[in-house]
Amino acid sequence: MSRYIILIFVLAIHFNSFSQKTEQDTLKAANDFSGKDLKDNLVKLSDLKGKTVLLNFWFIKCPPCVKEMPQLNKLKKKYRSKEIEFISVTFEKKEDVKTFLKKNPFNFKIITDSWEIIQSYEGMEMGFPVNYVITPEGKIYKKFIGGVDVKIIEEAIKKVLGQ
Repeated sequence: MSRYIILIFVLAIHFNSFSQKTEQDTLKAANDFSGKDLKDNLVKLSDLKGKTVLLNFWFIKCPPCVKEMPQLNKLKKKYRSKEIEFISVTFEKKEDVKTFLKKNPFNFKIITDSWEIIQSYEGMEMGFPVNYVITPEGKIYKKFIGGVDVKIIEEAIKKVLGQ
């Protein structure tokens, strides 16, 4: 009897090894989007293939969103020479965002008036901010919901960049 249990266990491990995927294979593709930044430049996610992307979703009256902005700005400055793009998306109106930025600098490429982009990504129902680290292949590596320590986001970026 115990030989049969061992045989079943060995066979289960053997067949399971064929179905395992690498981490990269199990990542979900990021939804493509396009929108205009504050300087009216077109930003299209699919044009950024080959680069890591930190995609941030926020809004003006979101305290954790505003709180993380200085740290995200430092992160952008730290990785400015790397193959990474920093993009933020908000549903707020362009003029409202420009006014807000006079007192609260946020150095990402900011796409405004973007409910469609926001609704195409999962996690917004859980709260803001939401940050996605997207691989150069256009796959979602990690999603961070709510106010998290930016160091955790940086660790994910480092991993994707191979550091």
